Amino acid sequence: MSLLCDSSKSDASAPSVVARVIEPLRSGVRRMGISGLKGSSRSFLLSLLWHEYPTTLLVVTPTLKEAEDYYHELRFFAGNHGAARPDDEEQHSICIYPPDEEFPFAHAARHSDLTSRKLAVLHHLCLSEQPRIVIAPVTSLLRKSIPRSVLQHYSMNLRVGEEVDREVLSAKLVQCGYLKVGIVEDRGDYSIRGGIVDVYPPGYSTPVRIELFGDVIESIRHFDPVSQKSCGERNDLWIVPVTEAIFEEDNLSQISERIRLQGGQGMSSNEPVDDLIRDFSEFHVNAEIERYLPYLYPELETLFDYLPQGSLIYLHHSEEVKREREILFEQALERYTTSTELDKLIPDIDQFYLSTEKMDERINTFQTIYGDEVSFALPEEEVVSLTTETNEDIRRELINFTSSQAMLSPLVDRMREWQDEGCTVMMICHSQSEVHKLIELLEEYGVTAQLSHVEQVTRELLTSPATPVKI
Repeated sequence: MSLLCDSSKSDASAPSVVARVIEPLRSGVRRMGISGLKGSSRSFLLSLLWHEYPTTLLVVTPTLKEAEDYYHELRFFAGNHGAARPDDEEQHSICIYPPDEEFPFAHAARHSDLTSRKLAVLHHLCLSEQPRIVIAPVTSLLRKSIPRSVLQHYSMNLRVGEEVDREVLSAKLVQCGYLKVGIVEDRGDYSIRGGIVDVYPPGYSTPVRIELFGDVIESIRHFDPVSQKSCGERNDLWIVPVTEAIFEEDNLSQISERIRLQGGQGMSSNEPVDDLIRDFSEFHVNAEIERYLPYLYPELETLFDYLPQGSLIYLHHSEEVKREREILFEQALERYTTSTELDKLIPDIDQFYLSTEKMDERINTFQTIYGDEVSFALPEEEVVSLTTETNEDIRRELINFTSSQAMLSPLVDRMREWQDEGCTVMMICHSQSEVHKLIELLEEYGVTAQLSHVEQVTRELLTSPATPVKI
């Protein structure tokens, strides 16, 4: 953890740390910087900002490692505001838009679970029911994906009491990448046995059983795939595609034309082109077909196309983001060259990725916060300067403290100094039992502490003036 303070002294007339960030945004500033943030102070400040400035927030990180750190920290600091039903693991208000584990044009095994997670995030953005925090490594942000209109069209909402045609449902599930099996165990599985339809769509931590009375949905329940026992009832269910490659027979002529125009260039024979078109026409569509994704649609889209209007972007270390972006393109070009030697029908590389220029253009269409620790190429009035301190010195003091008595003395002395300075002190524990144990230990030093939930602390900090915070 880090210690977050405003660079100004506590002053009842001074705006809070959050207000200093929100006021420029509300006034219409398109770009602003926040300097001096370190460690988890970034997530802490973003969680406060999100509570007070409720809009979809896209956090762009250099790599997946930073994205995962933000995810765990924001889930903690956001409290119940980021919570969801226990069986809706991907429907939290805070989620990661995962990067590919392999290049989209490579001859490699496809990870259906990864695709399911991506499509779940995109689908939730389509619903736009509530502001969300989406954390995206830059590599996932650059990757083009299924068009929003197609994903919306093939996402099905089933409700208790409504009618559903089992044959039509089965055909649509197959078209959306689902696999018909005997027992549903993995995402993308489905089965139909009489009046029972089992399906495991993206966005849920357990599969779902739909019980029909005739053609009417009588109940929708989650169930354990091992014991087959029900573990929760719901009124409705979203079934989202598990593949980006959704083939529409009516579009076969356009798909064939795109393959012949783009894939057939420079080839001595049309036989490979004809074979690929035949695979499409005979519905031989599998995970490998995603290598040809650009042929299926007039134009692919990116995460930017799914963000609601008025969304806010936070760039974690913009220079590192640019560096990782360049590394991706270098590696992708090298792998693309190898892949096209094996398969000359693979679409052009620029059909799979957003260019650096286009990415910068898309970012500039949203309000953007730059969270670098260095100075910005921005006017001084558009940069909020904060002071953060690490707690490594306290950690060292505690480790090196030789007395077996009063082992927490270095920490208690520092806490008293902070309180004398007018700081709010927050101590974070992994569990409630640890909280009670710590309170008992501090009482032995004459320090009074109380249990506070994140939501309560957040409310206090949002309404307080510029009070320094120690975490």
